[in-house]
Amino acid sequence: MTSSFDQQIYAYESLSDKVTLKFSNPRKCVFSSLVWNEGMIVAADEEGTLYCIQINSDKAIEELKKYQSKIHSLVGVPGRPDIFVVTDAGVDSIRIIKGIKAV
Repeated sequence: MTSSFDQQIYAYESLSDKVTLKFSNPRKCVFSSLVWNEGMIVAADEEGTLYCIQINSDKAIEELKKYQSKIHSLVGVPGRPDIFVVTDAGVDSIRIIKGIKAV
């Protein structure tokens, strides 16, 4: 996974380096942090928005405008759906619960 100042996230297949995901920030601002958690990319941007991106799913990208300030860092808890979010206002804990894809 990478993000840069072009306001895009790229995910690559590990063996072939093939791009498997390209996501542009709909708010046209820079992503400030990325974390891999429970098979999902969770991204944060400078405007306080979180994005939950399921790689192997046709499910829409979830967007959550939760914070009023820049998100500086996301820290995942291995083996758990919990993520710590560091903002100008302090540290918050959120839990990401994946939906079930209907077949």
